[in-house]
Amino acid sequence: SRDATACIWQLASGQPAEIPIILPGKGQPISQMARSANGHWLAAVSTEGGAESGLGQLWSLAAGPASAVSMQLTGHAGQIQAMAISPGNRWLALGVDDAVKLWDLTARDPAAASVERQCRHGHVTATLFTGDGKWLVTCGDVRDPAVRLWNLTSNDPSDSLLLSGLDGPVRAATVSADSQYLVAAGNNRQLRIWKLKSIQADA
Repeated sequence: SRDATACIWQLASGQPAEIPIILPGKGQPISQMARSANGHWLAAVSTEGGAESGLGQLWSLAAGPASAVSMQLTGHAGQIQAMAISPGNRWLALGVDDAVKLWDLTARDPAAASVERQCRHGHVTATLFTGDGKWLVTCGDVRDPAVRLWNLTSNDPSDSLLLSGLDGPVRAATVSADSQYLVAAGNNRQLRIWKLKSIQADA
């Protein structure tokens, strides 16, 4: 909300429209949110404070929304334009300026400094994970090929593939439920579909 708070309604209750549980935030109005598949984490970001002051907030919901623990993400100064949490509940990814930053939600201090990966395809416009959690996809706003595939199983943070076939800016992308296909949409009204298994075999 615009007062930097998050509200949770318990849909399984007898009256799901009753007064919500309010999670207090800090700073700027919330513009994007993501929840982990296991329900243990809720992340929120603000993009309204200018190019150098985007804020990231993380709540631990492991003990239930009423006992939520709030944490301020660190190490992400810049304009936040995209976010995602991996299906395996391990990674939180934020697209910050021309880089993607990853927080390990299984770490002792998950809100501590992130791992940064330079995308080199302009400002990040979308981030998403494959369903098996092995790959992170980032999209950018440059006119050259602007879709990059990151190998999250590698110890090398630069291990990635720049996918050809679609010039940017790329505004939207999705991965099939079986992690077999990646689809991205460009500003030229075209869709590009990649078969991920073939790309991985060629890498």
